[in-house]
Amino acid sequence: MNPRVLQETALRYFLEVVRCGSISEASGKLNVAPSAISRQIARLESELDTLLFERRARGMVPSAAGELLAVHARHMQLEADRIGSEILALRGLQRGKVRLASSEGFAVDFLPAAIAAFRKRYSGIHFHLMVGPPAQATRHVREGNADIGITFSLKPEADISVALRQPAPIMALVSPGHELAAKNT
Repeated sequence: MNPRVLQETALRYFLEVVRCGSISEASGKLNVAPSAISRQIARLESELDTLLFERRARGMVPSAAGELLAVHARHMQLEADRIGSEILALRGLQRGKVRLASSEGFAVDFLPAAIAAFRKRYSGIHFHLMVGPPAQATRHVREGNADIGITFSLKPEADISVALRQPAPIMALVSPGHELAAKNT
């Protein structure tokens, strides 16, 4: 096997097909002809001497080998993004992009205010915020689509490094006439 095969365009095309589940959809996202993507995947399969996808009537699903390669490809992308970010950081936060994934509760007030405050100080930093259910925010981080995930969680997720954990009180909102309104605890 040629180790360079795992560092080329073919890997980027492969990963997009994994994400999309089909060559035609990946073609649209990459703006590359489907035949070019097919050739690159065939080349990967030839170099690795294994099938990377199970071809089905309604798309493509990674094989066990394909899943392993997808994990490697995501890690490579994350590492390349991390290095790029570190190089930009050497410039004193002049430019850059931060991809955030959060659950709905943080996207209403907290994150917009935090992003606005940060951008006042570092106007060259741009944010991309993806909002969805907590599991989706976690998936975005795990798959490398987000740099940071902010969500409510009762327990840590596998393959996710928790940088900050903050306990929060649980409160109930009741009308002033409700019997719980007089309670303090």
